Amino acid sequence: MENIPLKAFQNALSMALLVSLLVFADVITKWFCIIDKFNRDQKRECSFANTFRGMFFRAWQEGYLESRKFREELGKKSRAYGISILIAIAVYLFPDFTVQGVPADEALSFIIYLSVVVAECFSIVENLKEMGVKEASFVRDGLLAVLRKFGVNPSQELTRPTERKDKDESN
Repeated sequence: MENIPLKAFQNALSMALLVSLLVFADVITKWFCIIDKFNRDQKRECSFANTFRGMFFRAWQEGYLESRKFREELGKKSRAYGISILIAIAVYLFPDFTVQGVPADEALSFIIYLSVVVAECFSIVENLKEMGVKEASFVRDGLLAVLRKFGVNPSQELTRPTERKDKDESN
C-alpha cells in the first residue's frame, strides 16, 4: 500500500473537518425548516418555545422529523462525501505534472474538495431561503460570483431558482 504524503493527509483531514461542520450546519438548518413547516401546519406561531418543543417533542412524527429517514439521508451523504475525499486523495497521488505552471494533480484534488464544500453551502442556503431568510440570497450570489471567477458557469436552475418558481406559479 502506498504511503500517503503528509500534505495529502492534512488536506483530507482538514476537508473532512470542514465538510463535517457544513453537514452539521445543513442538518440543523433543515431541522429548523421542517419544524417551521410543522408549526405552520399546526397553526402555531414560529416562536422560540414552539421551535424548541417541535425540535425535541412534537415534530418527531411521520412527514416531519423522522429518525429513520434522517439516518438514511445522513448515511448517503456521509458515504458520498467520504468517497469524494478518497478520490481526491487518489487524484493527489497521481504522478506530478504541471499544466501552465500549475500542479495538475493538486488542482484536481482541490476542485473535488471545492465541489463538496460548494454543494453543502448551496444546501444550507436553500434551507435558509425555505425558512424565509431573505439575506441568504447574498451567500448564494457570492458563491456564484466566485464560481464564475474560476470560469464555472452553473446551470440556470442554480442561478435563479426563485424566479422560475414565481413564473411557474403565475401560469
